[in-house]
Amino acid sequence: MSNNTVSNDTLIKIEALQKEYESVLQQYQEAVKNYIAAIQSSSSSTSTSTVFTSLQGRTWWGTKGLTEGAANTQGECEAMCTSANNCSGATFNPVKHYCWARSGNSKITPGISTDQALLPTQKAALLVMSSLNDRLVALSDEISNEWIKLQPQVAAQKQEKNKSQLKLDASYKRLIEQKWEMEQQLEEYNSADREYQDQHLFVIQNNTQYRLWLLVTLIVVLITIKKMIGAPMSLTANAIFWIILFTLLFILTFNLKQSTGFAMWAFVLVMIILMRTGILPSL
Repeated sequence: MSNNTVSNDTLIKIEALQKEYESVLQQYQEAVKNYIAAIQSSSSSTSTSTVFTSLQGRTWWGTKGLTEGAANTQGECEAMCTSANNCSGATFNPVKHYCWARSGNSKITPGISTDQALLPTQKAALLVMSSLNDRLVALSDEISNEWIKLQPQVAAQKQEKNKSQLKLDASYKRLIEQKWEMEQQLEEYNSADREYQDQHLFVIQNNTQYRLWLLVTLIVVLITIKKMIGAPMSLTANAIFWIILFTLLFILTFNLKQSTGFAMWAFVLVMIILMRTGILPSL
């Protein structure tokens, strides 16, 4: 095979790669716009519910399965994901009427035509952008390697090749920088999601403890009042003492989030029980 034939074949391949590069670059630019729009929409929204994006013909498997089962609609599959802790996305097939909720992070993978990858809108936009970024980097490498093959045969086109190479190098550098930024943003997104889950669990635990202690306080107060029924109602020193003690107990109940609040609450409660049972003298 002559050098001219090799050069022509290489040039044809480079032309095809450059066309693909331009096509993917357009998709990448559109993906960047979608990602910016998703961020703006998320920051302006007051809703706490997760908004999903469906990617047709794609699947999301994460790193670990959470739950799976029958689902007749996309909404049912999204609900299955949001109800599971640490769900990062799901795969839904409306023909099979089945949903897979997953955790962890991975890349979006190709599926059959009826598959749908369901991901939070901002995360989906970031992953699509990252995937296109990877493809642009790979195409830049392929084009650069093909130009290297032409060096011995195309001396006359060296200047033009160098200009193209410089543009590719600059584009490659920008893509690598953007790829690093996207990985950082994805990590921040996952960290924020984990922090939200932890805070939600903390609030539930605090509310449960508060209701429990408030119930105990009310029971003690009701028992004490029951024992005092029948006694003449007068503003004696004894009555004033118990009113102050109950008031203090209620105030401490609303400060049970702190360790000192628990200690003071327990001390007052024990004092009341000991006084009412006669173990300690009262006024």
